Amino acid sequence: MILDIRRLFTAEEITALSPDEIHQKLTEALRYREDDWQRQQAIPFKGRRLAEHLEYYLHTCPQCKTTGRLASRYDIFTCSACGYRLRYTLSGFFESAAHPQNPV
Repeated sequence: MILDIRRLFTAEEITALSPDEIHQKLTEALRYREDDWQRQQAIPFKGRRLAEHLEYYLHTCPQCKTTGRLASRYDIFTCSACGYRLRYTLSGFFESAAHPQNPV
């Protein structure tokens, strides 16, 4: 776990701000996206079958919008309706199976 601690307001600043301004600054300070952090850190996931069982959670093909036709095997995720293929990478992101290094 990584923790970043910083002061958001001084005593003078907090008394000068409206509740909406305080809320906005707090919201901005607490904004966090795991995928952005993972892109920066690039911590690899371990395993050989990284994509397997993703179809339990992802149901609709992003290309043809067909539901229930996605399947996985090892690190490949495919749609049997249109042939769309993705590779689930060690960094936890999808890339085109036809054109590696092109993140999706």
